[in-house]
Amino acid sequence: ALRIGHMPSPCLLLLHLGLAKPPDYSVLSRRVAALRSDSTTVRLLVLDSLLPRQRLSLQLGPPYSQMLSDARASGEPIAVIGVNQRTGRLLTRGVEVRIESLSHFMASDGGFASHSTTWSTGFRAIDAALVGGRRCEVLLPEGVRWPPNERTFEARVRWLESEATMSVAACEALT
Repeated sequence: ALRIGHMPSPCLLLLHLGLAKPPDYSVLSRRVAALRSDSTTVRLLVLDSLLPRQRLSLQLGPPYSQMLSDARASGEPIAVIGVNQRTGRLLTRGVEVRIESLSHFMASDGGFASHSTTWSTGFRAIDAALVGGRRCEVLLPEGVRWPPNERTFEARVRWLESEATMSVAACEALT
């Protein structure tokens, strides 16, 4: 029985009435473990070179649209790497990204674009805003083809120290 001696929070009330599920702490646990570790497996997107705190707004179709939707729903970490403009090769350093917003692609007339509102083509286009986070380096295992043929793929990455937290000796070694 629910006692109303004080006003319960809306979340507790919804839980008690069976209209909401309790929070899934497994997602939080995975994210905390990834933050504590110096390396983890992430989903990589080949887009463009990004810097920490840089914001990138773009419209995407498959395979990016589905991957970003799935990653947002699951809370999986995502990283973005770019392409060396001179050589055309994938870079092995990038940044973790946070999905700031994700919505169905809007046509220039303000309505939804036809290809984003039907499932006949098997996908939906999206407007996405990504914000760069901590820097990472792809750990290339021996015997694995690099770069892979896919535009989105899983890879093991090592988190790099930010310049603000690097030791004086490390900074001197870089100069």
